[in-house]
Amino acid sequence: MVKKWKQIKEIPYHTEYRKMSKVTFKLPNGKLANFDIIKGNRLVSVFAVTENNKVLLIRQFRPGPQKVVFDLAGGGIDSFESPNSAARRELLEETGYAAGQLHLLGKAIKGPYDSAIRYNFIALKCKRISNPTLDEHEFIEPVLVSFEQLRKYLKSCVLIDVATGYLALDYLKLL
Repeated sequence: MVKKWKQIKEIPYHTEYRKMSKVTFKLPNGKLANFDIIKGNRLVSVFAVTENNKVLLIRQFRPGPQKVVFDLAGGGIDSFESPNSAARRELLEETGYAAGQLHLLGKAIKGPYDSAIRYNFIALKCKRISNPTLDEHEFIEPVLVSFEQLRKYLKSCVLIDVATGYLALDYLKLL
């Protein structure tokens, strides 16, 4: 039976972009192991569909895989804003599109070495109202694709955020 590991110690540290902790656990076999954990961010991810029934993705270089990938608009939730407000802001900043309707699909822990909570949204009837307003480290190209092309990107993992894609297709009853 899988049991919770006992945490022995935690040493917080910061990188340029992240709060991190080196956490030592006692494993079930009695040995100690260290893990670097990304700490405590609240994030949004937005699956956006335009008025013309196209899916709005963003293309950008990602340092982890070291390649240009497709992704969904999203980012961090500021301390003063709600997840809903952050989703609308990130969509507009990264793509220039505003959501006509916004629905929360669910929230989840982002990954196995990450304590961040990601709020997954679907934005419907999106309309372009401005140019993107990117941060100094963002180099993003908004791209419109058909649902058929989206499925290919999801199956081949060319789209990074498969989880939000799945939740959105389920919401739209397209699975």
